Amino acid sequence: MLTSLLQRNVCLMHKFWAVYNKRGLEVAMQKVIRHLQLLKELPSVNGCKMLEKTGFCGRICHSNYSTSSTSLDYKKYKSKKGLYGLQTPFRHHFDVDNTEIVGLFAALLTDLRTIDKTQMNELLLLLKEKEYKWPDIRRDKEILLIKPHEIRQRLELLDEFSIFHPRLHDVMHIRIYLQSKISILRQFNVYSKDFDVLEHLLYRIEKMELSEEALQMIRKQFEDTDQFSLAEIYLYILLHYFAKRFNVDTCDARLLLEGHHLPTWKPLRAYIEICDRIIDTLELRLQDILKYPKILNIHPENVLKIIAKHLDIGGMPTLDLIKTYPQLLLIPENRLTKWILLLENYKVKKFEVTRNTIKLFKGDSFKIAEERLQIIQRIPEYEIIQISKKFFEFLLDAHAMKELMEAAHAGTVISTLGPVLVSSNQHPRVLTQDMKIYAARKLGLDENKGENLLLFNEVRTSFGLGNLHLVLNLLLDFGFTKQQILNGIQIIGFEHSILKVALEELPQMVEAQPFDEWMANPYVIHLLAYFIKRNSSHHW
Repeated sequence: MLTSLLQRNVCLMHKFWAVYNKRGLEVAMQKVIRHLQLLKELPSVNGCKMLEKTGFCGRICHSNYSTSSTSLDYKKYKSKKGLYGLQTPFRHHFDVDNTEIVGLFAALLTDLRTIDKTQMNELLLLLKEKEYKWPDIRRDKEILLIKPHEIRQRLELLDEFSIFHPRLHDVMHIRIYLQSKISILRQFNVYSKDFDVLEHLLYRIEKMELSEEALQMIRKQFEDTDQFSLAEIYLYILLHYFAKRFNVDTCDARLLLEGHHLPTWKPLRAYIEICDRIIDTLELRLQDILKYPKILNIHPENVLKIIAKHLDIGGMPTLDLIKTYPQLLLIPENRLTKWILLLENYKVKKFEVTRNTIKLFKGDSFKIAEERLQIIQRIPEYEIIQISKKFFEFLLDAHAMKELMEAAHAGTVISTLGPVLVSSNQHPRVLTQDMKIYAARKLGLDENKGENLLLFNEVRTSFGLGNLHLVLNLLLDFGFTKQQILNGIQIIGFEHSILKVALEELPQMVEAQPFDEWMANPYVIHLLAYFIKRNSSHHW
């Protein structure tokens, strides 16, 4: 009976993939669930247990899958990419049949959906190069959920500690492994009784070029090596290396390691190039790193690509931007480039980088962002929206996007972006960078030329970007040329309501007659400013 049950299960697995490839996951899952329900009705309770041993029903038997086509789980899985393409790398790198692959996929059904074929191929190739076999992967299948570069780093770190070809279980749980005392590792035959762990490690990291004084301190600290863990040795060596590279004492360098700010374990030698990029290329100091210690997890090649390809981001020099937002360096260069190209397609070249900008660039919701850009682009105030601080919030947050659409229908977009007026008790101040960029665009100046933005340095205002938008529209709609506005540029600092009243009265003013001749005068804005100064409490 058990033999027939297992044979029946193999057929079931093949049937699942056949139906899945033709009709999709939803139909295939319905058929599998019906079969499993029949199996559960058999008199023998061992039927399902034997079925579980094949690995196929690990997730299916114990999940709350509904047979209804409107199940939330079905909708979620149906919207994601299938697993069929992931079979190819397995067959290419290992001698494994389809039944075993299906069993593995069923056990990791949900998690594997986040992995693409390229990553899986790279991972399996790495494991094959490191001489791991299919039984190793089948036993510790969760290794497939770790990114290839992380596995490579962990293997190199264990290699530095003279641990060659570790079990995949040890690679997955390297933190626990490294925090074990060396005496414990000797008991489990990781090291022989007479093996000098410390000296072999120091030999392997000679390229770090630690001073003789530092080496002596390390040897003295770990004289009785067996009483310490590999992690303690690792962090102490790293402490001395940071002190050397940042040219500080070990007390200051210790701040980088407090609370173990290193979320990933990588080989000690990797910090040579990491420090080269941080100190030599980016010119960051210890104080800069302490603001965001995770910058120590950068990929040096990725940093070089970002700097080479993007001299500025949003109009701000990349090297300056990194000092404010160092987490930018942890974003893969190809993803960052894809985001910037997407924004440029919608004429968004100048923007203020904020926390929301970084949050957007970290993700990969390109399709959602593009759909929202298409909608925002149709709003008449698009020019002012794209340089506002809320722009990236609209691309990230569905609720914020809904508020913007409601404001667009109500004609209150400007007030949604922020108050038009600033508190009346604030003193006039210079225009912010986004206000300068907006004014330059509106007046036909090249915003990429710094000297053009310098023209606005003499303007003082107590109001925000919304007020500037209204003022420029009033002046241009009234008939003033862009050059006339530039000749009297300080006018853009006034409140729009006062300017509106002055423009309504200007044609009837005795001093403005003959009016047509005055409108042709390149300095007519000075006359308008004179009226505003005379009739209001605002000062020129």
